[in-house]
Amino acid sequence: MNDKLKSLRESAEYAEEKLVASVQSLLEEALRERGWNKSDLARKMGVSKARVSQMFSDNQNFTMRLLANAFHALGEELHLGRGSQRVEYKGIMITKSKLAVSLLVAITSLESRQR
Repeated sequence: MNDKLKSLRESAEYAEEKLVASVQSLLEEALRERGWNKSDLARKMGVSKARVSQMFSDNQNFTMRLLANAFHALGEELHLGRGSQRVEYKGIMITKSKLAVSLLVAITSLESRQR
C-alpha cells in the first residue's frame, strides 16, 4: 500500500466517514428488510422526514440519541465496540481491526417477541 493511501486510512476523517457509512448502511438494510421507507421511519421515530433524510446525507453528524431512537424504532439495538474484540452478526464472526470502532446490530426480531 502506498504511503498516501496508508496515511489516508490512518486519518480521523477516514475513520469518521467509515463509521457514518456503516451506520447508514445498517439503517438502509433494516428499512429494506421491513419494506419501510424514510417516511415510515420518521413516523415511528416521531421526527420529520427531513430529519431522517439528513441521516442519509453525505455530511451527517449523528448524535448517539438519534441513532438510539432510529434503531429502537426499527425494533433493533445498536452495539458499539472497539479494539480487537470479536463479535458475531447474523452468524458471521467479525474481528474488528485494532483501534477501530465498529458497529454491530443485534436483531431483536418481531418473531422472538411473538414467541
